[in-house]
Amino acid sequence: MPAPLTSRSASHRLLCVLLTVLLAAGPVGTTPSLCAAQSDSPLEYIVPDAAAVLVLRPKQVFAADRMRLMPLEVIQAAGIKETGIDPLETEELVISVRPPLQGPPAYAVHARFSNACELKTGRLTQHTTPSRLNEQKYLKSQHPMLPSFLRPDNKSLLAAPQHVLEPLLSRTGDESPIAVRIGTAAAGDDLYAFLDLEAARPIIEMALSQVPPDFPEEARPLLEIPSLLKSVELTINISNSSLTELMVTANSEADAERVETILEEMKHVVQALFVTATEEDTETQRMLASEDPVEQAMGRYIQRIQDEIGKAILQFNVPREGTTFKLAQLDLSQNGQNQLTYVAVTGVLVALLLPAIQAAREAARRTAAMNSMKQIMLAILMYENDKKSFPNHANYSQDGKPLLSWRVHILPYLGEEALYEQFHLEEPWNSEHNQSLIPQMPAVYSDPSSALGVDQGRTHFLGVKGEGMFFDGSNEGRRIRDIRDGTSNSIAVLQVNDDRAAVWTRPDDWELDEGDAMKGLGGPHPEIFLAGFCDGHVQAILVDVNARLFKSLLTISGGENVDWNRR
Repeated sequence: MPAPLTSRSASHRLLCVLLTVLLAAGPVGTTPSLCAAQSDSPLEYIVPDAAAVLVLRPKQVFAADRMRLMPLEVIQAAGIKETGIDPLETEELVISVRPPLQGPPAYAVHARFSNACELKTGRLTQHTTPSRLNEQKYLKSQHPMLPSFLRPDNKSLLAAPQHVLEPLLSRTGDESPIAVRIGTAAAGDDLYAFLDLEAARPIIEMALSQVPPDFPEEARPLLEIPSLLKSVELTINISNSSLTELMVTANSEADAERVETILEEMKHVVQALFVTATEEDTETQRMLASEDPVEQAMGRYIQRIQDEIGKAILQFNVPREGTTFKLAQLDLSQNGQNQLTYVAVTGVLVALLLPAIQAAREAARRTAAMNSMKQIMLAILMYENDKKSFPNHANYSQDGKPLLSWRVHILPYLGEEALYEQFHLEEPWNSEHNQSLIPQMPAVYSDPSSALGVDQGRTHFLGVKGEGMFFDGSNEGRRIRDIRDGTSNSIAVLQVNDDRAAVWTRPDDWELDEGDAMKGLGGPHPEIFLAGFCDGHVQAILVDVNARLFKSLLTISGGENVDWNRR
């Protein structure tokens, strides 16, 4: 008796089964010994009342000239090693699924191969035991959702849960309605997928009933569209010049017209929202008004991209033929070249342009964050020039307790004299009075890419604190002569992530964790964090920087050799 399956192992095995058959699948075969009448249909073993069917022809795809750079040898070796089946000899694969309307979901996977095949026993079949069905040997599943395996003939394989397998084999040759529907539609295509929305309607309606009450009112017409559609079809062709298409079909001509009306309404809603968003885009306006020519140029670039998106929204149109909408179409036959016919122009264009806008925004925010840190480092240097020493980690009470962070004490050098004068310097940061000033944190202490609002009073710019570092926790600030490693090679301030961000007035700074040197760093900006050096320059450092190099930059008089080429 096989060991009982946990839910995790069951799910894992089911996934392995589906992936394996996808890798080693082929056309559906028939079997005189198990069927009352032999059928010419390649879709004989489709689950009755299936809502979705996928037909895939791996062999013709792998043989296509466009696939010659694929690691076919590796795919072949992996398939044979794990299943005993050669994926490159898989003629056709048919997967059908019935939604769990009453009881568990039902599925069947039917594969046919060019040559005789034998499924290899192992991890894939460990949930099964040898048995017989209709006098034929097969592997019977001991788990209700994992498949049993049966060979209708020596060139095909059928995998399905036991409660699905037996009814499939007892059928008298009648095809399911969906099999009749797609029997000719899928002929010759590399991949054909059909989703019967009518069969899946109860699940769709159940999902729509869970839409929260605060769903935007102007977008509610979109919730009507699923009930107006009958099916979705996807055809993909790589090995031949047939069209690759994505189409949806409405229930009727009237429903198709209603879909068009809703899409037209949504176009104007999206246009209005987009116009409002661009008008309220203070970040772009700030860049356009900047004295930095690079920031100005980036602002103009973002404006140009926004204009293009605005035009694309107004041009939005999904072509319709009768009750069918063509969402996308790829025609490989024209002039022998791949020529993509953009049908849903707006969707494609926005998909291409939005990443560009996001990248531009991130670049602008990164520049803004670097400028903020430069202002902080300049204020620290001005403090040193005025006081003849750098600011201390905090000022201290008579009994040696830290009161207010160095970030408070450099406020006059950031042009925040009025705010500085409001603090009670002899009180701790969390005294009743000083706490009331936390929401007035200057924007220079916040990272523009952060999810934290400035009024939350949490800063991303922390000093480096620890023995031998810029802030050592003593009640005396460093002097220039103390930085013997060189001011350009010694970090004073680091940019941290949202989780490590600290209340800006609190004497709380970043300390090295020997077990995780990067702890608290990285986050606001992809793959990098910012560092302010004792000479005032600011540098972006990769989060995967060499740990030894990074640690050598943290000390101010460690005598280490700083080699930026170290990996």
